[in-house]
Amino acid sequence: AKRRQDPMIAASAATAAAALAEQEDMRRSLLADLEAGLADHAMHHEQWMRARDTLLPLARSRANLETASYAAGRAGLLDVIEAQTMLADSELQLLDREAEFARDAVRLVLTFGGNSE
Repeated sequence: AKRRQDPMIAASAATAAAALAEQEDMRRSLLADLEAGLADHAMHHEQWMRARDTLLPLARSRANLETASYAAGRAGLLDVIEAQTMLADSELQLLDREAEFARDAVRLVLTFGGNSE
């Protein structure tokens, strides 16, 4: 009986150890994915805030200054058009960054779950 049971016990123990190792590997992989996703989310949030708080106001200010300079006869129409184009590009970049931030949030919630509150 001992010869029959010892190999079966050893095989079961090896199977259990392999399952635990696989579970730990999956846990580490998911944790790494979560940390990378959170880092991307934080980075995209910073980019969005910088665009909203710094880049867009600067572009808006330049467009206003160029328009005022044109009205005073000190700037050409092409300068105004270029400043307005840069303002529109800044607004589009702001929307793109906000969308990327929102996509990250959705991806994190769908992949890892969210608060149940």
